[in-house]
Amino acid sequence: MKKYLLTTAALALLSNTAFAADLMGEADRPAIDWTGAYVGLDLGGAWHDGRSETLTNVAIHSFDDFDDVLGGGGGLLAGIHAGYDVQYGNLVMGGVVEAALANIDETFDDGANDVLVESQIDYVAAAKVRFGYAVDRMLFYGTVGGAMTNYEIVVTDRIDDRTGAIDQTLYGYVLGGGAEYAMTENVSVRLGYSFHDFGSQRYDFNDVNIDFEDEDVGLTLQTFKLGISYRF
Repeated sequence: MKKYLLTTAALALLSNTAFAADLMGEADRPAIDWTGAYVGLDLGGAWHDGRSETLTNVAIHSFDDFDDVLGGGGGLLAGIHAGYDVQYGNLVMGGVVEAALANIDETFDDGANDVLVESQIDYVAAAKVRFGYAVDRMLFYGTVGGAMTNYEIVVTDRIDDRTGAIDQTLYGYVLGGGAEYAMTENVSVRLGYSFHDFGSQRYDFNDVNIDFEDEDVGLTLQTFKLGISYRF
């Protein structure tokens, strides 16, 4: 009898353990399949940090601190995205391309020297690899890829009544991450952060009739975006 009771208790314990493990597996198992193509819309905010990497400057009158002028400015952006994901168990991998129009600017007005410096970013685009982990209806992901933007700098010398503008296309890398929630089998929403580094680029202000030494200008950009996607 004692042996029978021990055997019954052991079987019950094994049964309960297996049931608990099955429940844990069910909780951890993704509720939807993320595999497939998707398109969507993005809306968010961004701020940039422009910097001069040139050690010396030629002044307009007594204006001689170009690095502080570029500083950082913020703004809004709105765009589209499209991608494709493949799911292996809880792991999700894929690629996504994004493009957004932006209104990111900064203005420095040095009234003492009658110099106005304006910077502007009009668009941001990127192609990224995306990798993540899916739990229930959530997908937590990271991204890495290449990015492209424009960076326009306009310098106005009010004393000599001259304005010079240089608008260049910059290329760099982007790193980021975020979380996405599947509202239905086809509709999901996401919140993501990205850091862009576009290195430095030579701006030849003498070519636009401004008495600055050629400047090596660097640019980084950070964005937060809320997006909605439709999955096919």
